[in-house]
Amino acid sequence: MFITVNRLLLKHLFFIGLFFSHYLLLAQPDQVLALMNEVRTDPQGFLNQRLLPFVKEKQLEDNSYTKSLVAELKAAKKINPLHSSPTLEKLARAHAQDMGSKGKVGHNSSNGMTFENRVRKKSKQE
Repeated sequence: MFITVNRLLLKHLFFIGLFFSHYLLLAQPDQVLALMNEVRTDPQGFLNQRLLPFVKEKQLEDNSYTKSLVAELKAAKKINPLHSSPTLEKLARAHAQDMGSKGKVGHNSSNGMTFENRVRKKSKQE
């Protein structure tokens, strides 16, 4: 199984992590998913109702990342929402516990296993 993520989605994820980090510390996975889907299903609505007021409040109008994200959201087309996956949630939690217990950070597991290989291994087990 290969996961394809477009550049705009990666920017959204970065934006959510960067600008809403205080929110994400307290948020549940379904709340994070709802915020991501707000961007995916109504990019211009997210831009006008969430991003631009935040940018103005934090005085980020001259930030190059902000300018890039605003331009991409203006041009973005609506796409289908993401849906939660209990399997991927379990994999993510296990990965976080593995890495945290060893003081490591990264996408590969502490033993070097890639995300794709973790998903493949879990798929074979089910």
